[in-house]
Amino acid sequence: MIAIAQKKCDTIRFRQADMRSSYLGKFDAVISIFNAIGHLSKAEFRKALCNVARNLRAESVYF
Repeated sequence: MIAIAQKKCDTIRFRQADMRSSYLGKFDAVISIFNAIGHLSKAEFRKALCNVARNLRAESVYF
């Protein structure tokens, strides 16, 4: 699916990664689609949220 998406939109760089541990740089936003977070345990959810915060720029707003 990533290869198909990349062919359709070459202005976006798509990556597959583990939301609990991947560090891909600092971003203005982190988006999780298709209920991916809903499949995590409570402990994994906490890891994912901490990692999201780690991947956001300091001036980013998240809730």
